[in-house]
Amino acid sequence: MSEIKRRVQGINMLVCVLVSVVISWIFYTLALQMPGRFAQYTKIDVLAGVGFVFILSMIISFSLIPAFMEKLSATLKIK
Repeated sequence: MSEIKRRVQGINMLVCVLVSVVISWIFYTLALQMPGRFAQYTKIDVLAGVGFVFILSMIISFSLIPAFMEKLSATLKIK
């Protein structure tokens, strides 16, 4: 595998992880600020939800981000 291909794969992986961490952080922040009937969930429930959101967003981002990055590089004429 060429060095450029490895670098592109590394960047794709880094972007996927960062997107998943940001989405999980948003979920965590919103889940802790929910008033009323959602306040019954414990921190363990919220953390389990954060783990689920992280894994789900990783699965989705690993299928979407490489295609998006490829289109972006084609648009910017990066090889």
